[in-house]
Amino acid sequence: MKRKNLYVVLLCIFIFIFSNTLLVLDRKYTILENLFKNVNKYICSYIDDRLYKEVKSDNVINSRIKYLEKENDELKKSVKIKEEHPNTITSKVINHVSNSFYDRVEINKGLDYKINVGDAVINSSGLVGFISKTGKKVSEANLLVNVNNNFKVSVLIENSDSNLYGLLSSYDNKTKLFKITNIRAKDKIKIGSKVYLSGYNNSSYKNIYIGKIKDEKVSDYGLTKTLYLKSDVDFNNLFILSVEVS
Repeated sequence: MKRKNLYVVLLCIFIFIFSNTLLVLDRKYTILENLFKNVNKYICSYIDDRLYKEVKSDNVINSRIKYLEKENDELKKSVKIKEEHPNTITSKVINHVSNSFYDRVEINKGLDYKINVGDAVINSSGLVGFISKTGKKVSEANLLVNVNNNFKVSVLIENSDSNLYGLLSSYDNKTKLFKITNIRAKDKIKIGSKVYLSGYNNSSYKNIYIGKIKDEKVSDYGLTKTLYLKSDVDFNNLFILSVEVS
């Protein structure tokens, strides 16, 4: 069998060399020579096709490996979350819908695991969002990047003097920063201060980490100021999420 493969390889090499030699000769070709040329084209096309399929297959395999590695890493982190938040349910993202009006994910856990609307959704980087719909086996989470005038989140800002409270009111998709409003201009807040859920609406998820203060801007009248918060959550790449069951 090995000898047969060797003959095939040698024949292919001969045809390839002979055909390419004909290409540089300026004369009419015989029927046999034309046959060699056609066979050479077929061989080249066949080799190109095989190489393309192998490269494509390798890319698919590599992408799958990276996905599984990321998923495994997130699962390991979810174990630590479970230790810190015993009431959490670990789930997997099964769908992510993102558009200019709404950003949400679907997870593979629902009422069977006592997940309810309003429960906080987190990962190892912090708050991801809140459960907005739930079924028997599937739930939908409204991501934090959807905060607006109709969906504000009460937050607690850790400060050296005393903790302050504000409202997470909007998100800028260009700067990737959240706005915190309802802060007095005279309140001194250090850049880098940590921000958590205040638990105002639900005490069960009080002190869930959101992010850190990146910048601040005093209003034109000098009475209030806006804080800018940076979250460590990658909202475009969500794999394993934990739901804080209230």
